[in-house]
Amino acid sequence: MIFKKFVFIILLLSSCTKAQTGEFDDSPPYDSFYNGYSEGCLGRNINQDIFWLDYDTDMSLSSIAFGYMPDTNNGPSFFARLDSGQSGMIRKSRDKTVFLSWSLGVKSCIVKTSFNKCKSANKAFKLLAKTKIPVNTNFDNKMGMGAIHATSYFLIVKDGENNLNKWSVGSGNNTIVRNIEKASELLKGCSSEALKELNKLTHE
Repeated sequence: MIFKKFVFIILLLSSCTKAQTGEFDDSPPYDSFYNGYSEGCLGRNINQDIFWLDYDTDMSLSSIAFGYMPDTNNGPSFFARLDSGQSGMIRKSRDKTVFLSWSLGVKSCIVKTSFNKCKSANKAFKLLAKTKIPVNTNFDNKMGMGAIHATSYFLIVKDGENNLNKWSVGSGNNTIVRNIEKASELLKGCSSEALKELNKLTHE
């Protein structure tokens, strides 16, 4: 009986894997995540790669990554990376870029653009850059666990001296959540095509 259950689980996982392949790229994350994915849609929830794993790949100095992940089936998750392109005195700086994605289930749709084309990126960047985060923001969380059945918010910042700071907070009335929500709203116009494509894929 146990053997039969084991075989059934293997077959079920195999069928799920096949259903996710095809026109989508379901390969593991690239070592250089940010530069690895092209625009468009793929068969992978890249926000889970970012929010649940160590994510600081190739972030330039004075850059910000942020987003939110709703509870399961409560809508798509959003990720934005506002990259300054600064790499210090040794390496040549790159252009200021905007990386935006929407993910739901095992699908993600991505837009890559620039600060010049996405005018609201500067406003979102300044809003988050001036965010003051009290040291005791997460001190009440004695268990070290994220919120369950609630939207989770994420903020990753690399400053001009290459210090990397990561914040993860559950839904609540605090500065991080409010500013992430405001910045996300500012960037919705620049990522509307990606969201539209994701909606098409998830309703097919």
